[in-house]
Formats: sequence, structure tokens, C-alpha cells
Amino acid sequence: ISEAPDVAMIFAITESDEVIFVEQYKQGMQSLSLDLSAGYIDEDDPSPLSAARRELEEETGYVSDDWTHLASLVINPNRSGAQMHYYLARECRLAGSQHLDPTEELRVRMMPLADVESLVSIGSVTTVSSAAGIALGLQALRKARQSGQAPIP
Repeated sequence: ISEAPDVAMIFAITESDEVIFVEQYKQGMQSLSLDLSAGYIDEDDPSPLSAARRELEEETGYVSDDWTHLASLVINPNRSGAQMHYYLARECRLAGSQHLDPTEELRVRMMPLADVESLVSIGSVTTVSSAAGIALGLQALRKARQSGQAPIP
């Protein structure tokens, strides 16, 4: 058993239907990784949602007023009870620049929403956490479309 903090991960969509990704070097993989924006939930974060808002703005400079909780899943149940809290952020808009931690070096990458579904199968997204976030985000958008709330390509 190992202690680990919970994490917030965001499937973020801009006003122009682009999904916000971050690309960074991952030591364990020894390569670049294309992922959804995410970060640890700090002790002073009042909620997973507040951590998600903070992380999206810190890592990408984007903000949103339209947030939906998608799911909370245990990251590695053999080692910890830590959870990944997934959120959908719609109508994201650029509000400033990145505010990265000293150990972070991220590049923001925008992908058309219509192209996101194939990113896992073509090998562009290789992490389980981001693959799950993409699946949950697309599922929520499809449900919204079926109920007439929002279009999806």
C-alpha cells in the first residue's frame, strides 16, 4: 500500500470545438506523452472541482464556467485508494498564460473535437488515465447531443 493524493483530470473543450491537451516528457515512459490536463488535488483545495479549475488554468491558461463531473475512479486499487476525478469543461476560453510548477514543462496542444476519438487507437494518446477521460468526455457529449443540449461533430 502506498499513499497517493487524488487527481483531477479535465476533458476541456474550447468555444471553437477544440479539445485542450498537454504534451510533456514522462520519465517512466522515457518519451513525450499527450494527455488531458490533470493534477494532484492539494490539501488546501476545497474540492476536486476547485482543483480541476486550478489545474486547467495553471497548465493551459484556459478557464470555463461550464463544468460537469463525469466520474471518480480508483487509479490503482492494488496500491492505493487514490481516485482520478474526471470533469468536462465546456466553452473554455483563454484567460492568460500558463503558470507552471518549477518541475513542469508542458506544451498546450489543441485537437479538433472530431479527431479526438481516434487518438487512442492511432497511438497518439497512450495513458490509461487520458484514454478514460476521452471516453468519458465523448460519452457525456453524445448524451448531451441526444437530449438536445449540445452538438458534437
